[in-house]
Amino acid sequence: MNSQMNLQAELPELRLDFYETAVFMSKWTADGRLQTYPVDVHDVVGACAKMEMRSSLLPANTLFWGQRGNMTMLGIYVPARRWQIQTNARRYHLPMPPFVFVGMGSAYKVFAIKKRPFRQSSIQAFR
Repeated sequence: MNSQMNLQAELPELRLDFYETAVFMSKWTADGRLQTYPVDVHDVVGACAKMEMRSSLLPANTLFWGQRGNMTMLGIYVPARRWQIQTNARRYHLPMPPFVFVGMGSAYKVFAIKKRPFRQSSIQAFR
């Protein structure tokens, strides 16, 4: 069976090696040789800060999650229901429409909506 499997190991296009005092970038050439260069750690941080990450499988009612630099983007759907509010004087039961809680970093907003969105672009929000 091993003789039938003629698989060649795939080399990565780029590799970063982090040491206590330096960072090295290694690239493989077309003929398989490894070329290594020193790089500035600030260049690595700057390149990574521009990268955007997103998730595809999320918990129920999580519309989206993403990361840009060191800031997290989040969108959560909250179904319509009665919310209990307690004050010193009494307890209230307030009916609330469905809403979307969205934001990034420490700046978040809440928007009332008519129904649960299924795509990020299909949200019709009301302030």
